[in-house]
Amino acid sequence: KSPQVLETIEALQLYLEESPHVGGTSTVADLLKQVNKTLRNNDPRWWLLPSTETDAAQLFGIIEYQSEPGDLARWINYNVTDANVIVFLRDHRGDTIRDIIRQIKNFIANQPTDGADFRLAGGLVGVLAAANEVIGWADAMNLILALSAMFVFCAIAYRSFVAGGLFVLILGISNLVSAALLAHRGIGLNVNNLPVISLGIGFGVDYGIYVVSRIIEEYRRLRDLGAAVTTGVSTAGKAVLYTALIVTVGIIFWRFSPLRFQAEMGEQLAIILILNMLGGLFLLPSLIYLFRPKFVTENRNSIAA
Repeated sequence: KSPQVLETIEALQLYLEESPHVGGTSTVADLLKQVNKTLRNNDPRWWLLPSTETDAAQLFGIIEYQSEPGDLARWINYNVTDANVIVFLRDHRGDTIRDIIRQIKNFIANQPTDGADFRLAGGLVGVLAAANEVIGWADAMNLILALSAMFVFCAIAYRSFVAGGLFVLILGISNLVSAALLAHRGIGLNVNNLPVISLGIGFGVDYGIYVVSRIIEEYRRLRDLGAAVTTGVSTAGKAVLYTALIVTVGIIFWRFSPLRFQAEMGEQLAIILILNMLGGLFLLPSLIYLFRPKFVTENRNSIAA
């Protein structure tokens, strides 16, 4: 019932309504101003908040007397100790939610109020904002752990840190391009497609392993890196191409599913698999030919070979 708290609530309303993302707001301050105006013959000059705590208590008493139990629950609790600032957004896109949360946090930081604390609450947007924060952290950790695992196992298989680095480079580029394509398509990162990153990395690394192992075998036989790369791509590359296309064709039909989970997962997984296939068929052999890494040109007994 503090006038200062009510004025701060009203200030937050006006601040948020200036945002193009906001379609409207609703708080108990609107209700108090409406009652204050009604008690004075609907004179628009009295569309004001009460100036004292006593006036506020009187208006709250009138509102409670004229309302049914639970009517005010959307704005305040029974003891008038907690109040909601309800914000209606024009859409629920990730950029919109992040922008609104940033604006609210800026307001809270710049408008300290004695006797009251602002807290980001729930509702659909609140839940989505919390989920987006967790997903953003989980995506980074998921990518780091998946690529780290690929680096370790590929380095062990070929007994070379350079080999691990090359495979991780290809996988990283494929995931980066995949994320860019999905952003262009308007598909954001969410709980539906987050697991696809690990799945795509696990599938995609196989294509590079087939081609590189074949190149190593041909180099040991021919002792000519250019010929080994050509032969490796033309032989193992065919198997990689057929395998990737068959798997992708089977998955791409998920895109037409009425379930959003299947549709987004199918599209993202198909994109990642195709990009990993292209990386394994063209980019990885090209890097091997250009830099002539020792794990290919030296006579080593690797697990993969």
